[in-house]
Amino acid sequence: MAKKQINVKLDDELLMKLDQLAKKTGKSKTTIISQAIDRIATEDRETHQQIELLNRQNEQLQMMLSATKALISEKDRVIQTKDDLINELRHKKRGFFAKLFGIR
Repeated sequence: MAKKQINVKLDDELLMKLDQLAKKTGKSKTTIISQAIDRIATEDRETHQQIELLNRQNEQLQMMLSATKALISEKDRVIQTKDDLINELRHKKRGFFAKLFGIR
């Protein structure tokens, strides 16, 4: 791929770091800058993928939470119905024994 020349402005400190890195690694400044841009782009893509994964996991957790809430609500309804039936049977039992023994 053909390379194009661009002009950039760097402060003295950053330019010094670039020079030192080029000397230390034996790479050209162009290579160092290109690799830095590629690394940033890759990290950005990976971050985006991680965010997407977290969003999907969050949606799944929300669905599970909703289903759990529905189950708890149904459990509470069943318990209340059971309690109502027990109370009704107790009331009928008292009425039965009252009639049986002539108790008011």
